[in-house]
Amino acid sequence: MIMVNRFLCVFTVVLWLPFAGVLAQEVSNAKDNFTSSGTGIVLPARSWDISAEVSNKINKLHFIEGQFVKKGDLLVEFDRAFKLFEVRLAKTALAQAKAELAKAKEKLARKEKLSESAVSVAELRDAVLDASIAEAEAEKAAIQLKMAELILSVQELHAPFDGQMTAPRYRENANVDVAEGHEIATLIQLDPIHVRIEGKYERLFDRLSAGQSEAKVLGRMTLVLELPTGTRYSHTGRLLTSAFQFNPDTGLGTVIGEFPNPAHILRPGLKVKVSGYERSN
Repeated sequence: MIMVNRFLCVFTVVLWLPFAGVLAQEVSNAKDNFTSSGTGIVLPARSWDISAEVSNKINKLHFIEGQFVKKGDLLVEFDRAFKLFEVRLAKTALAQAKAELAKAKEKLARKEKLSESAVSVAELRDAVLDASIAEAEAEKAAIQLKMAELILSVQELHAPFDGQMTAPRYRENANVDVAEGHEIATLIQLDPIHVRIEGKYERLFDRLSAGQSEAKVLGRMTLVLELPTGTRYSHTGRLLTSAFQFNPDTGLGTVIGEFPNPAHILRPGLKVKVSGYERSN
């Protein structure tokens, strides 16, 4: 999983504010509304560890490092042979438990029909208990079958959303032990994508002290991004968060901006220049 050092990027302005989605050419004309600019680091908007639910052997990996996948695509196939046998054994155990329950119920019904002189209280009580035990065993067997079927169903792992795959940690035919806690790989969502920015407290303080709500402050801003090539990115962004804490040594806090990324131009780890524009209305 890609990790980003939250103190790599210094945003010398205030960027506490989700920016509205206006076109880049529109904000570029509003020079009077320019707030400031600084650097940011691109990071995934969302990631998902592809992990085994139970220990098993990998039969086949259906992805390679860097591959783009769609939601629902098959990513990993585990060995299903032993899990299929476990389902069959559970079905057999359930059938046996149901037969024992039917036998116990039949025995109880037969004793209940006999006269009190022919069946003692103790015999009737034992028949009731036997039927209760048989019913509990049947319910237990049904639960075990459901568990076996559930385990069988997770022997194929599918992509939960569109994204790009990291390198797999395991090879095909490798045994995965869930106790070790290692993911097989990580799926990274690239659209939308986030940019981590650091900014000072002063501007947020000024706005909040003036009586503006944080939501209003955040909603007045738009982010414009410049790529390392010097090219302006074609989509504007917004800030999702204000900083919830600040570094006592630098006085900086981290905020997260979000940008559309349909062409996957922005990639995690990319260092970009970010400019902020504040709407006057």
